[in-house]
Amino acid sequence: MTGNEFGAYLKQKRTALGLNQRLFAKMVGISYSYISSIETGKRPAPSEKVLEKMEYELKLKPKERELFEHLAAKSRAIPGISPKIVDYVNRNDCVFQALSFAESNNIEEREWQEFLDKMRKRYY
Repeated sequence: MTGNEFGAYLKQKRTALGLNQRLFAKMVGISYSYISSIETGKRPAPSEKVLEKMEYELKLKPKERELFEHLAAKSRAIPGISPKIVDYVNRNDCVFQALSFAESNNIEEREWQEFLDKMRKRYY
């Protein structure tokens, strides 16, 4: 995906279910024009509450939810990390320590990718 990745992914998942923008907007509880603005990249991802409704209505699987939330965070004016991720890190001291270690030792993305590949093999 290029350009507006969040909007493109949202549109891809919505159309795969055969939902038009108006119906999906009604299901999620937001306006049709808001969905259109998100999908065309004119607006960033919505609030976490709306994002969760979208995930539910799109019937996203865990991997798809992860990507959806990542793209949502990247789309916002001030890119950030999903609040779910922040909560997870804050609840798990070991994860916090690992991230702190990685940051202070300038761990490269390649090393993180190797770690992620190992974890995915184990859990998927």
